[in-house]
Order: sequence, then C-alpha cells, then structure tokens
Amino acid sequence: MAAVRTTKRRIAGSIAAATTLALAVGAGASLPAQAAPAPEGRVLQAGAEGAVPGSYIVTLKETAGFTASATQGTKLIAGYGGRITRTYTSALNGYAAQLSGAEARRLAADPAVASVEQDQKVHSTATQTNAPWGLDRIDQPNLPLNGTFTYPDSAGINSTVYVLDTGVRISHQDIVGRASNGWDFVDNDAVAQDGNGHGTHVATTAAGTTYGVAKKAKVVAVRVLNNSGSGTTAGVIAGVDWITANHVSNSVANVSLGGGPSPTLDDAVRRSIASGVTYAIAAGNSNAPRPATRPPG
Repeated sequence: MAAVRTTKRRIAGSIAAATTLALAVGAGASLPAQAAPAPEGRVLQAGAEGAVPGSYIVTLKETAGFTASATQGTKLIAGYGGRITRTYTSALNGYAAQLSGAEARRLAADPAVASVEQDQKVHSTATQTNAPWGLDRIDQPNLPLNGTFTYPDSAGINSTVYVLDTGVRISHQDIVGRASNGWDFVDNDAVAQDGNGHGTHVATTAAGTTYGVAKKAKVVAVRVLNNSGSGTTAGVIAGVDWITANHVSNSVANVSLGGGPSPTLDDAVRRSIASGVTYAIAAGNSNAPRPATRPPG
C-alpha cells in the first residue's frame, strides 16, 4: 500500500511541475503580431442613386510615372484584385474596372491613384420641342416670332457634330452623305447604329436639312446608350475619350443625356474641351428645381 501511495504522489507531482512550467513559458511568450489593416481611401459617388455594383472608374495621378496603357497600370489594378474593362488615354489617364467595394477603397489609397469613382447609370433626356418654333427662336430673341429662320449660307459646312447618344441612323434622308459612324461603345464595334431613335432625333435637330440648325455640318455617331436609352458613366467617358482622341477641327460634341453627378466625367469633359472640342450638354429637361439636379459644366 505504501508503494502505491508513493507512486501516486510522484505522478501528481510530475503533473503539477509540468503545468507550472507550461504556465511559466506561456507567460513569457508573446502572441504573434497581427498585420495592420490595409489603408483605405475614399470612393467618390459610392452607393449613389443609380450606382452600378462592382464597376468603378479609376484615374491615375499625373505623377504616377506611367500611362494607363502601360503594363504597370494593368498590374496596379490586378494587384488589388480588379479587372480592367476599359482603358482611357485621351480625356483621362485611367480605367473602368470591375472591383469589389473593399478592393476599390484599398485602390483609392494607392499613391499612384488620383481618384476612384463608382460607376453610375445614365439615360437619354427626352425633349418636347416644336422644331419650327425652336429654329425661329434661335434667330429671333424678341416676340412675336415671325415664323422664319435665317442662317448663314455656310450653315456649318466646315464643322463636325459628334453625337454622343444612342447612335445615329446615318442613312436618314436629312443627313445622308454627311453622317458617318464613329464608334459603338455598347457593342464595341465600328457601326454606331441607332436602335432607339433619340440619337437620330438629336443629329437631325443639330444638322438635318429640314429642321437642323447647322444644315451642312457633318455628323459622327458615337454610341454610348443602348436601345433602351440607358448606359453608364464609364461608357460616356469612353465616348468622350474617343472624341478627344479622334476629333477634327471645328468640332462640337452634343451630349443629350443625364445622370448623377460625376467628378470624373466632369474632368474628362474639361480635358476634351481643352483639346479643342466644344460641348453642348442637355440641361433642364427634367423640369426639376436646381437643388434637385446639377447643371452641366
């Protein structure tokens, strides 16, 4: 019996000693340091009305040291888990990209990035226009109207109107021979055919022989809205970028569409204007008070 009790005491003592040693080692050891959370920046228009989930517009800083078309740019977006869907090289130095919200916020904090903005839906703006009255009003500011429209014989003969819209039916009798395709950013091809009618309406109002203002101007179709008359900010910027890169002298871009505020689109238009393009942008079509809508420019 004495031998059994001695053995039990030895076992208990060994367990106690081992426990004490383990506690001592644990007290002296430090826990592994947790990695600091990745820095995050501000995403413009995040969650705004009409925001497109997972789609963002990225603008690089002028001090980034590389252009959007460079390999470094592709690696930059991919490094944050994103996928480039459009590359801007003329009106902007940047991209449209697919990113999660967290990836977009982390990308916004990158030192090479000027801004990250969430993409938004845009749409064509309908008008209630009495074309003959409208033309009469252009050349006659005072009432009563005299029912005539007087314009120079040149009628915009050396000018080009870029119609940023749903496309243009270039075979329309009022513009045939003067209208051509620019680019289709909906189908990503060189035929900017109008499947809605709004773009053709705009084109003939600007340059049609019957109701147009500049009756001899050329028309170039740049399609950024689909057959339902809707699109995205990223698509509109792509159109502005294309116009900036390809415009000829005496150029006007007509933008009869609307959407939420976009600082990045504003910047693209400013740069395009600086390149020599004049912009005519729709305003007031929704008949909303000024605080509820934002004027162009």
